[in-house]
Amino acid sequence: MTQAHFTHLHLHTQYSLLDGAIKHTPLFEQCKTLGMEAVAMTDHGNLFGAAEFYEKAHAMDIKPIIGCEVYLAAGSRFEKEKRAEERAKKRAERQKKEADQVAEQKAKDKKNGKSTSKPKSKIEEKINQKSTTLPAKSGVSLDDIDEL
Repeated sequence: MTQAHFTHLHLHTQYSLLDGAIKHTPLFEQCKTLGMEAVAMTDHGNLFGAAEFYEKAHAMDIKPIIGCEVYLAAGSRFEKEKRAEERAKKRAERQKKEADQVAEQKAKDKKNGKSTSKPKSKIEEKINQKSTTLPAKSGVSLDDIDEL
């Protein structure tokens, strides 16, 4: 029975900031110990260690496979200002819509004789939400409560 060969194709070295920790020399020593004939380097967003990786791999008779893990984004990094302006415009539109809805609800409440004052606290909000569920026999009305 022959031994299956393994080649690591996704490996971050010390040059992959905040993600890799292994240095090249200990890596190749371990590869030799495990009988690996080749190993890849796929650091995040850079190839700073590629030359050292290549040289040390060849010195240990290990085939180097050089790669890089990169991320692509639509548009240009110089378009940040434009995107920020678009987000601010959308946020302003959303806030205006919410304000219009609040004003519309207040107008409906006023027409129906309901109180339009804004609750002073979360507790008052909860009481106002449950005001329709109070039993009629309780003798307590939310209109009677000024402060909690």
